[in-house]
Amino acid sequence: MKKNILVNIILICAALPMLIGLTSCKRSNVTDPDSQKPSGFRITLKGLASPSTLYVPNTTSVVKSVITATLKDNTGKALPNKKILFSEGYYGYLKKNSTDTEDGYLISAEAVTNASGVATIYYEIPSGALVKNSGTAYIVARLIDDNDRTDNPSGEVYDTISVIVIPGFESGYELSGKVLSKDNKGIEGVVIQLKGGTGKISGSLITNSDGSYGFYVSKGWFGSITPDTNIYKLLPASYTFEETAPVMADYTNLNFYTSTEDELAVDNDTFTVKGMGETVSVNVYNAKSSTTIPFLVIPQVNWLESTPLEGETNTTIKITANPNTTSSTRTGTVLLQAAQSGILGSPVTLTFTQASGPNMIASPSTLTFAAGSAGESKSAIIKNTKTSDILYWKVDTTNSSNTTWITYGPGSGNTNSTITVTIQVDNTTGIERTGYIFIQAYDSNDNKLEGLYAILNIIQQAS
Repeated sequence: MKKNILVNIILICAALPMLIGLTSCKRSNVTDPDSQKPSGFRITLKGLASPSTLYVPNTTSVVKSVITATLKDNTGKALPNKKILFSEGYYGYLKKNSTDTEDGYLISAEAVTNASGVATIYYEIPSGALVKNSGTAYIVARLIDDNDRTDNPSGEVYDTISVIVIPGFESGYELSGKVLSKDNKGIEGVVIQLKGGTGKISGSLITNSDGSYGFYVSKGWFGSITPDTNIYKLLPASYTFEETAPVMADYTNLNFYTSTEDELAVDNDTFTVKGMGETVSVNVYNAKSSTTIPFLVIPQVNWLESTPLEGETNTTIKITANPNTTSSTRTGTVLLQAAQSGILGSPVTLTFTQASGPNMIASPSTLTFAAGSAGESKSAIIKNTKTSDILYWKVDTTNSSNTTWITYGPGSGNTNSTITVTIQVDNTTGIERTGYIFIQAYDSNDNKLEGLYAILNIIQQAS
């Protein structure tokens, strides 16, 4: 019995150094990250796309998103001079910088983190890209050295960045701006939402380091752009484009600001304009101080137009009411919206009332000639059938038919004057042929009256 105990003790004593030795093999100069996670050891990588939604036109220029990957340790310290590999291979391509042309378009690209631990590349979808369906591009940002400094069981440090891709705009416009503080400095990290006319969110992004953001929308889009933040009180609460006055131009100064104490004002906010069309001037100023206030001009109906669409106080803008070709008086408004928050009086509403305007016609509206009518002439009178206003007119050759078998004259005149059409050759084609002359109206100052015109049709019968 004592012999057995002695043998067991000897075996235990022999095994003890081996157990101690095995334990000491796990120790190294670097503390085990899976157990104690020492300060400064663990690495995190966070990716971001701005904008996170790309609206891809069918025929216009390249659309682009800035892709960043921020590398830090678990104390929040930035890690510079580290290589990050970005890769994607479905919708678009990667570029090392926004103007890079030498490397062309890549499905993977490396970038090195800067002093702030940020690596940057550009994700582009070129013009004419065959993007037929909406979807999401997944861009992987991966650290390609120091991969042992991670808690990930795979030993990799990476993040996946999503970019929503929406195709199919024949033509479109930019809606962009900045989120700015009272001292006019950009505010980074504010979520901006693009909402369609139904209120449904169709895109969102986060402002860049300078506070900037930008969306691309189709021609005729209507809806709103709204900041989504509980941290800042921003004004205006949103920018809204109504269905009656949708987006038909670029708006690049849709800024959101924190509070100020200035007041946007105008010298007159109510106008009665002529039915045949009229342009009025509006003086815009700051009623509280000499500080300039940037503002936007947003017509709420399509028959009111502004020059310019944005500006600063202590300036004059011009609002044009196009001819009222309807049979009744109409009213429309234009909003002057301060492009920063906290501005008293913003938005200013300009109200326009316009009586029914003139109507220009050719009488008769159709001139009919026989097949064998070479050398024959007929005339039509250009009339204003609704008001006593004298209208002036010119033949618009661009919008008239390209018809070589007729001539006409004169090429301009006023209401109650005539235009004469002469047939140059007989119609020997065996089928009836037609043409038309587009006659555009002008006022006495030779300003084109948009939407006011007459069409004179010409028919030459078959033989």
